[in-house]
Amino acid sequence: MQRCAHLHRVPLGRISFKGALDTVCHWSAVIAAAGERPRKQDKLINQMLAAMARDPVPERPHRSEPRARKRRPQKLPVTDQAEASNGEPTTPQSPASGTS
Repeated sequence: MQRCAHLHRVPLGRISFKGALDTVCHWSAVIAAAGERPRKQDKLINQMLAAMARDPVPERPHRSEPRARKRRPQKLPVTDQAEASNGEPTTPQSPASGTS
């Protein structure tokens, strides 16, 4: 991604990580098929980097990066308020077994 941004003068923040990952996965078979031909591989890698640079992430005004982490939900404290109101426990009691 850094090489792509530098070669094609695209800000690094505008290159999508997921897009770059998909592009590399797509092109890897093509580059591997070039075999032992380094010039051909270099040419294909440059074409791959150009493809990454042609599809930048759109400008998103009023957004800051990196995104804020979401807070984990807090566990609510157990209150005895429900039990205190009627004097009985809130969990249902199972009926005695063996009575018919």
